[in-house]
Amino acid sequence: GFAALALALAMRDSTSTDAEVLKFVGAGRDVLVRGFERSREARVRGAYATALGLLGTQTPAAARLELAKVLGDRGADPSLRGHVAVALGQMGERSAPVRKAMRTALWDKRSVALRSQAALAMSFLGGRAESTMLVQELRKARSQWVLQQVAAALGQLGDVRAVPAILEMAADTRRGDEARALAIASLGLLADPEPKPSMLRLTLDANYPARTDALHEAFSIL
Repeated sequence: GFAALALALAMRDSTSTDAEVLKFVGAGRDVLVRGFERSREARVRGAYATALGLLGTQTPAAARLELAKVLGDRGADPSLRGHVAVALGQMGERSAPVRKAMRTALWDKRSVALRSQAALAMSFLGGRAESTMLVQELRKARSQWVLQQVAAALGQLGDVRAVPAILEMAADTRRGDEARALAIASLGLLADPEPKPSMLRLTLDANYPARTDALHEAFSIL
């Protein structure tokens, strides 16, 4: 799994026209695609899916179709489907079947992790429909973890129409403290006028071992 991620990072955003580099990138991409298609263990396939997500639009169309098929399979491992959803989001895959599968994953009550990953994936797509669905989920979800991830996703999405719903959640004392904190952080991301988000200052001179849960959540959405 780590090897797949390392390979993807080595190839990511490569703009070299050198013949040897192009050969390496092509071969590496084929390795990642074959790894996802042929692996049988969900954890390993999830790592390959994450690696393909890092490649973004460099991922071949045939591999995207295979990823979409897995995302739409409700019988597939929830953790694998979550990794696949995020990968497709990173690729900017906006086909109707993929967006429908992401909605289905977001509403799948069997797995909190899958719903959280689906929220993150939808934030990468940046569409109005995705924003509307995330707002609906923010208002009806009961899982504190899902609420936190949906709030963070709305902040990343950048749609100011979500502000009233996020304000409502931040002021709701019945919600968990961490979920409300993430809602406030999301408001900061939505309203921050600076080219470099102000919240990045949280990371300056940060003592990693001494992180609190709240700081860890804040760092995770930057």
